Amino acid sequence: MIGQTHAQGVIGRGARVRRGLTVAELMVATFITALIGGAVLSVAVAVSNSSDDGDEISQNNRIARSGVGEIADQLRNSRLVVSGDGASIAMWKDDGDDPGVINADEVTVFCYDGTRQIITRTLVRFPVDLAPSTRLALNTPLLLSDISTVPRTLEAIGNTQYLQTQIIAENISGFKLRYDAAPPLCRSVGVTMTVGQSPTGVSLDTTATLRSNPADWVQDVSGVWVIMSPL
Repeated sequence: MIGQTHAQGVIGRGARVRRGLTVAELMVATFITALIGGAVLSVAVAVSNSSDDGDEISQNNRIARSGVGEIADQLRNSRLVVSGDGASIAMWKDDGDDPGVINADEVTVFCYDGTRQIITRTLVRFPVDLAPSTRLALNTPLLLSDISTVPRTLEAIGNTQYLQTQIIAENISGFKLRYDAAPPLCRSVGVTMTVGQSPTGVSLDTTATLRSNPADWVQDVSGVWVIMSPL
């Protein structure tokens, strides 16, 4: 009897050792596992979103720097702002052919399209192998009175098949130009560009100054702006 009782005790202890988890214990374990898994997932999603936001901010910053930089560089190398408003600007970029005469291929126009959220650059670009006589015939001389507004400027330089319009920046949610004086007498122009939307949007602002002072050689003659001397 003693041996039998001892054996039963051993068997009983073995049975208790092999006993599985209760339903309550399983529920607690499942809850803890799910809680840990959810926390890990939340951290992973947050890290992923943060990485995506960082990539978008970097991309928007590159677009803004490129767009603002191109407009500012063009301004610094231009002789005159012939016309402009808060969303567009036309510049006489050089004086390559006839001193003191604005030719069609010497004008560059930047325009902001808020509906399409783009900035475009428009200019006349003749092929290098174009016959000189053909180029001379197409390269229309322009008076300041002919290009006193940006729409008039686009119309004046648009009478050629060599007019080119190119998108220089996209996803532009805001754009503003500021002038220290009304064209054609302005010398400094502020440029503000916003790319994208909050919280990943990027805004850049700069001011560019022309290489010469238009007031020194542009005058109002009987209500008409005139270039007074060759540069």
